[in-house]
Amino acid sequence: MCERGDVGWAPLPGVGHKPVVVVSTRVVSVALRPVVARITSVKRDRPLPTAVALDDGEVPGLPRRSWIVCHDLATLMTDEPIEHLGRLSPARMVDVEEGLRAVLGL
Repeated sequence: MCERGDVGWAPLPGVGHKPVVVVSTRVVSVALRPVVARITSVKRDRPLPTAVALDDGEVPGLPRRSWIVCHDLATLMTDEPIEHLGRLSPARMVDVEEGLRAVLGL
């Protein structure tokens, strides 16, 4: 799994096995290493536009409301494959791209 928008479980350095969404292009993911944004189910006040909400059941394998944390990016440093859960819709990827723009000032 190395396509932008793919969701799965991956080993994150210093954090452990967590759900993530691939945000890098396929070329970067294959030629270098995938860049991912962490997904959390921890509910908290998120005043900045850097977290994208996922509805219950929007992605198979994520049973409750979750958030893509666009300000928590990681480059996967292992050849261990990502355990595929699903794929974000094109509309939800637009939301992720907006979150990434807010984080990176683009």
